[in-house]
Amino acid sequence: MIPDMMKRIFMPLVLCVALFVSCKTEQIPENIIGEDLMVTILTEIHMVDAYIVIEYDNEENAKEYLQNKVYPEIFERNGVTADDFYQSVDYYSDRPKAFRSIYEKVILQLDKK
Repeated sequence: MIPDMMKRIFMPLVLCVALFVSCKTEQIPENIIGEDLMVTILTEIHMVDAYIVIEYDNEENAKEYLQNKVYPEIFERNGVTADDFYQSVDYYSDRPKAFRSIYEKVILQLDKK
């Protein structure tokens, strides 16, 4: 049996360690695009999407043009690959607060344009 003095010292120590470990910030994987660059890329994508969808009569042709021509140019201009982008979308989708923050900034950027 643990003496009372040990309990008084041990329990707060365990609680502090547990809180410290749970508050540790998550390390973002290397291939994940940072939030600021995601804002830039998503802003460009949404601006081009709106323009192309309006200009193309056939929605299927518009999607094909965006995916095969426009998106790759956006990724290249911003120094990322399509895989990096889509993995980043998946990553941020699993973190709703971060993704919401990104999209709030995207909306602000779109409002300025």
